[in-house]
This record gives sequence, C-alpha cells and structure tokens, in this order.
Amino acid sequence: MTQGDKTKTTSFRKKDQIAAEIVYFSGSVLTGKNLEPSGREGLADIRIVRALLKSLHTGKPVTLARYSRTKRPRLTQKVTRPPVRKKPKLVRAQPVSP
Repeated sequence: MTQGDKTKTTSFRKKDQIAAEIVYFSGSVLTGKNLEPSGREGLADIRIVRALLKSLHTGKPVTLARYSRTKRPRLTQKVTRPPVRKKPKLVRAQPVSP
C-alpha cells in the first residue's frame, strides 16, 4: 500500500477463508443470530473495488470520502481453518475442462 511517499507491504499466511465463512454463516443460520459483517460492510468493500477499477481505467488515484462504520467486525468472530493441502475428491461431478 502506498500513501503519499510511504509504502507498506503486508503478507499473510495461507488459510482456507471460504471454509471459515461457511462455518460462520451456517452457525448463524442455526442459532438465528444476525450475520456480521452486515451488508453495509459489503457495500463498503464494493465502494473500494469500484474505486480501484476506476483508478485502473484512468491511471489516476481515486480519493474516497471517509466512511464511518457504526459497527465493526470483532476479533471474537474470527474463525480459522487450515489451508487445503490436497484436492478434494469429486462427488458426482466432472472435473472442469481447461
């Protein structure tokens, strides 16, 4: 990430984010709890993606107005699963052709 004249690089360990999201979603459905992050969090993400695409097409930085969240995801919501080490067996399905 570059802001002004400062650049910062961040890397993350491999993990299975989709499995964690499925565990969290199914748990919320079973217990009747509201999902968090909410749709508002998703809209904030889309806002950023649209700005990235505009920047890509124009070749210029895009400045976004500050977005304030009333509720933020909490660390207690964190669900982790290890990365997938081998391809799972297909169940009544054909492999995708290249």
